[in-house]
Amino acid sequence: MLIDVHTHHQHDWFCIQSIHAADYLNGSISNQPHSTGIHPWYADQISAEKFVNILANQASENLFAIGECGLDRVKGPRLQIQKTVFEQQLVLAQKLNLPVIVHQVKTLSDILPYIKKYQNNRYIMHGFRGNTQQMQQLLDYDVSFSFGKTALDPSDKLKNVISEVPLNRVFFETDMAAYDIKRIYNNFAVLRKIDVQELELKVENNFTKVFKNSN
Repeated sequence: MLIDVHTHHQHDWFCIQSIHAADYLNGSISNQPHSTGIHPWYADQISAEKFVNILANQASENLFAIGECGLDRVKGPRLQIQKTVFEQQLVLAQKLNLPVIVHQVKTLSDILPYIKKYQNNRYIMHGFRGNTQQMQQLLDYDVSFSFGKTALDPSDKLKNVISEVPLNRVFFETDMAAYDIKRIYNNFAVLRKIDVQELELKVENNFTKVFKNSN
């Protein structure tokens, strides 16, 4: 089974659709597997307290993860605002026992202390573009790595990550793109020199483990 762990579209394959917090608060709750979170770009535009309170008390039965949420040094309000909102969502994820889909743009060093603090959470690094050293640091915790369009034409840095990342920590995503998730599976399998059917089974097992307490 092909699994798309993070997408903003609906697809024929199994996917977790990401719903913006504002849309979720306005009642746009999918009857399909989905995640929701306050994106760091909008951390100063949405009441985190309201969002957390609603999710804590009446989360949809199809809510599979919190996110995407995280930190971004390129776009969004000042970092301290992002950090406050991010931490509130980590507390929520801990309460609901759901994995967290993490947005990280030039902020892996900022995010690591939160992963250490809330290490009972399960984390998926959305669109991971870090290096092997950063990956190794994160492997000390319950962190998985999701690869998207960059795996179709990876940089040398990402090729090194793909060659070394443990297969029991791997997911794939289409994010905003409209291409077939199978393309990412196939390209990753070629780069990793693994049979794509074996890769599919690995990701299925990862999904069962990381989303074990999701609906």
